Amino acid sequence: MKNNPTRLAPLDLFAGVFALADTVIGAIIFIALEPGPPGDVIMGVTFVLGFPAYLFDEWFTGRVPVGLLTVFWLRWLARCSGGGHFVLVNPFVWPVGILLTIAIIALQWQRIRASS
Repeated sequence: MKNNPTRLAPLDLFAGVFALADTVIGAIIFIALEPGPPGDVIMGVTFVLGFPAYLFDEWFTGRVPVGLLTVFWLRWLARCSGGGHFVLVNPFVWPVGILLTIAIIALQWQRIRASS
C-alpha cells in the first residue's frame, strides 16, 4: 500500500499537539512577562516559537527536527541569561520544557520509523 504524502502519521500529530500546547502556554507566559531587558523579550519570543518550528520541521521531512531543537536551545540559553549574570538552569521545566521535548522526541521517532 502506497503512503499518501499529504497525510500525517499519528506520531506527527502527537508532536503537533504537544508543540501547539507548548506555544499556547508559552503565549500565556509571554503575556504575563513585563517588558524588560532584551533577554526577557528573547525568552518570551522563544516561548511562542514551538508550533511554528514544528510546522517548519514538517515542511522539510527526512531530516532531524532542527527547528524544534533550535527553539529548545535558544529557550534554554535565554533562561540561563535571564538574570544579571549567566546561570545554568534546568531546561526541562514544566510545562514548556517538557512539552517541547516530547514533541521533539515524537517527531524524530516518526522520522526514524518512516525511514526504516
